[in-house]
Amino acid sequence: MEAAFRREASFVVSPCCVGKLKFSMAGGTSFSTAPLPQTHRLLPQVLHPRSSWMRALLPSHQEFALLARAADFSHVEDAADASTRQLAVMCKEQVELDRSMAAQEHDYTTHLFKLLLPELSTKNDVIVGVPASAQRSAELLAQLFQRSKTRRKRSVDTINNYEEEQSKGLD
Repeated sequence: MEAAFRREASFVVSPCCVGKLKFSMAGGTSFSTAPLPQTHRLLPQVLHPRSSWMRALLPSHQEFALLARAADFSHVEDAADASTRQLAVMCKEQVELDRSMAAQEHDYTTHLFKLLLPELSTKNDVIVGVPASAQRSAELLAQLFQRSKTRRKRSVDTINNYEEEQSKGLD
């Protein structure tokens, strides 16, 4: 996203490894807490929370670290209690919203999506951003967003109807 901001480019990202935020929050990269030498850095260090909106809600570094930890699905995948899993999902949504809001602060129009078949991946968030300099693209993105909501509803209805028919056949 930072590279897109620098170039005023549109972007589509599907963030997955929220657990790796602990590395970048410690000043490292996405893979290690060891900081890159300044000569190797292509982009500025990412600060967390990324948006001023989230920084107002969670002013301390530790509060955001707790949110990011709770958003990491890897430690709740096999949780027996559905409320623990639901809490992780809600926390991940907040982390993705923080990313989206940060893009808006860079003068982007953004939309958050879920992949159509969430059972294919537990990490099914998608963030799409279009810079204000590409306003026509942003308008097309809004139309796409509306269409995807309609398609998603139709797909869910089709799946539900199929499951009902299958269950009737088993009775």
